[in-house]
Amino acid sequence: MRISILISTLSKQTLLQVDDNKKIVLYNGEKKNIDYKKLIADICLLTSTWKSEYTKNSYIDGESFEIIIDDNAKKLTYRGKNSFPNDYSSLKEILDEVGDAWF
Repeated sequence: MRISILISTLSKQTLLQVDDNKKIVLYNGEKKNIDYKKLIADICLLTSTWKSEYTKNSYIDGESFEIIIDDNAKKLTYRGKNSFPNDYSSLKEILDEVGDAWF
């Protein structure tokens, strides 16, 4: 399974990549020594109730996200621009454990 998470604002872009075949977690290109299996499980559980698209076009700038979960059998994609699932902050909390604070 591979997971890619990209979060962007006008001033910052953050990319998290997890690959259980390679047993690797990359945070903005830097290898992290963390439990990739738990990270995958936490992200899959969190996003299991999300819609595929969250969009609010009333802002010129703001925050956007894209999550791609690919388990070779199917590919799930979640996107948002200035609109987010109710538990989006939980995603940031999970990812804060991997790297620096987001924003």
